[in-house]
Formats: sequence, structure tokens, C-alpha cells
Amino acid sequence: EAYAGGIDLTNNAHPIYPQNGATIVADSGSGGSYAYSFDGVDDVWSDASNTSFDNNSEMSISAWIKHDGTSGKQMIFCNHGYAKGNFQFYRDGDSLGFYLGYYDRAYSTAEPGMMLEVASVLPTSSTWYHVAATFDGTLAPGSRLKLFVDDVAKTGTTQVYNGGLTSVPQASVSGIWPPQGVGGLVEVSLYGTPSGTIRHPFDGLVDDARAWPNYVLTADDLTWLASARGVAGGPADWLPYFAQPQTFIGIGR
Repeated sequence: EAYAGGIDLTNNAHPIYPQNGATIVADSGSGGSYAYSFDGVDDVWSDASNTSFDNNSEMSISAWIKHDGTSGKQMIFCNHGYAKGNFQFYRDGDSLGFYLGYYDRAYSTAEPGMMLEVASVLPTSSTWYHVAATFDGTLAPGSRLKLFVDDVAKTGTTQVYNGGLTSVPQASVSGIWPPQGVGGLVEVSLYGTPSGTIRHPFDGLVDDARAWPNYVLTADDLTWLASARGVAGGPADWLPYFAQPQTFIGIGR
């Protein structure tokens, strides 16, 4: 049974569990009630990998974050183990970033990948931001990745590595799949064995983390998601919530 607060509200069996003292705290900002709290050292909520994203030509991510102003790459939501995986959604100082690739770029540059990072979009600490990212492999390389902050598209230059990607990489080609994580990246070996290291730990609060395989969020979807933390229901054309049972719609608290 999932730890209370880490339950996958979509009933798609993708709960997450606290590690290294990660906690839930009360916070009523931006319409919320509670949030995941991270110490920027080794706190993380994680569990087994979500294989739903493997080889899809589309995907989307959404979350609410309140950072503490510290510097360095800090993971919001990922399905990655450093030595293998497929996506990372993160902040780095006042920048927001979205990376698709089998290897973390600091581990190896040998595989195809794509990254969009936009600076000066998360300037204020102790402030709630709604952040989102989408991937559409059918578009031109420079348009495949998109980032949004508080329902506003943020433009930047997509980095294309070794030819880029038209689909989300399969998160493992041998051994155990890497874990999904909120607030940090749980490092694993090429065979999927955890090393005990938490990379890119988040410093602050994360709430209402959601991800969708094989779906690109629309303008209406983004407006709805950015309207309040933990918002329920959806706009009239909200297909993922009502009509796609295989879709993973995030982690509740």
C-alpha cells in the first residue's frame, strides 16, 4: 500500500514513497493544502519506473513548485536513474529545463537527446509557480520541446544531440528500469541497481506532479492546470482525465 500522500490518484498503480526523511507539509498558497517538502540534500519521493512513456512520440508534464532560491540543477519530476532513463524536468537557479535522453548528459554524451532550458523564468524564491513541459516528436526539431510557466509559453533554443529524438527513449535496454522520482533523481547502474546516491535534489516544495504519455497538453489544459494547485475535473475537452485510462495523471498528496 502506498504511503499516505504518495498515492497515484489516477489508479494506474504508480505511487511514490518517501526516502531519506522526505515529508509532507501544510501550505495553503495558490489554492493548495499540502505539499511535498525537500531539503535540497537527499530527500526524494520515488518508486518503480513508469514504462508508459517508452517510445511514445508525445508526452507532457505538469507540476507546482516553490523553490528556496538555491542554485544548481534540481529535479522536479523524472523517470531517470542517471545512467539510464528517458526524461528529466528540473529547475537550475531561475531556469526551467526539460531533457529527453537515455543517459544524463553528465554521465555520457553518446546517445541521441534533446534539451530545452529557459533562463530567468523562476526568479523569486518562496513563490508558487505552475510549470509544464511538452514533447511532440512530429514537429521540427527546434519545436518539439516546449516549456510553460504560469500558463505562459517560454521560448528558448532546443539543444539537439546526436540527431535528436522523434520519440521518448525506452528507459532501459537491459536490466531493471530506473525509478521515477519527484524532487530528486535516484541513481542506478546500467543494470538498474540503486547506488544510494540522490542526484539533483530539489530544495523547496513540489505539489500536484502529473505526467501524460502520448499526449500534448492543449492551451485549455494548461490554463486549467495553472488555475490552482490540485485542481480537479478539467476543461470541456479534457480527454486525458476522462477518456484515456492508461494515462498517468500524477501524484496526489
